[in-house]
Amino acid sequence: MRLATVNFELYTTGDEDGGRSLILRLEKLRTVLQPIVGWRSEGWRGERGSDPRDQRPKPICIIAFGSRDEFEPYAPAGRSIGFFLPGTRRDFVVLDGAHAEGRAAAHEYVHFVMAQTGLRLPAWLNEGLAELYSNLEPGRAGQRTAIGRFIPGRVLSLRRDAWIGLSELTSASADSEIFSSAALVDSAYAESWLLAHMLVLDPRYAAKFPDLLAALQTCGTTAALRHVYDRSTAQVEQDLQAYLEVGQTNARMLGDSDTPATLRIEVDREADLAGLTALAEMLGNYSGRLEQSRDLYRQLALDYPLRIGAR
Repeated sequence: MRLATVNFELYTTGDEDGGRSLILRLEKLRTVLQPIVGWRSEGWRGERGSDPRDQRPKPICIIAFGSRDEFEPYAPAGRSIGFFLPGTRRDFVVLDGAHAEGRAAAHEYVHFVMAQTGLRLPAWLNEGLAELYSNLEPGRAGQRTAIGRFIPGRVLSLRRDAWIGLSELTSASADSEIFSSAALVDSAYAESWLLAHMLVLDPRYAAKFPDLLAALQTCGTTAALRHVYDRSTAQVEQDLQAYLEVGQTNARMLGDSDTPATLRIEVDREADLAGLTALAEMLGNYSGRLEQSRDLYRQLALDYPLRIGAR
């Protein structure tokens, strides 16, 4: 099934109600995130040149499987419930249907939004911001959105598990053991979330957070923290450990803009060809899955010879 708005294209093997709920949630999140990250509504990506074609937004395609069994063959790690994958023509968010309407969808969408800014972010900040903004709580009509409420699962991990040293965390790449191994990933995501929370919302750090983003474009985290805040990584780590006990007091309400009540959602209940083509395209951008992508394209050419030929 395909559902689409002007901003999102969603393919799902789940039910229509779930697809509508997911796409509406993402539309709401989009309106809230725009003023926070400075992402213009018409979109932009990376360092744009003079070619007008560079000014166009890069589309996003969401693939939401209806079950864990359907999602599992594409999951990058056994515990993954979703992932963001930059593509050549469009970017993809791929979701385990059991979690498609929760924070997982919002988390992966935030990765897309941050990619649209063109900022180069270290792994800890990329994941920390995705966790922070995935927990935005959009209000109902006439109400404002909350940011910064603590995530119970992340707090539990920080209280239960040994902390990763901040120097080690902030120097780790996205494909390192810290962000991929079952033994460390919960701690890595929890600490990254808490650190992003403190830097974005705590009065001691928040005003200079844009300066930190700028510094991170040319130097590592340790140097950036020293340059912007005049604090060592060890000093920031001490602040962070204390922040776990008091940080939720920095939660705040944002100005809000409502998703239009008349938002038009196109629905195609027989979208097998388009959905499988999107899946094949996604696999073509997925490291190590190129042959799987080719196999799927070949199968589509056999299954839909007239329609493929017409294209």
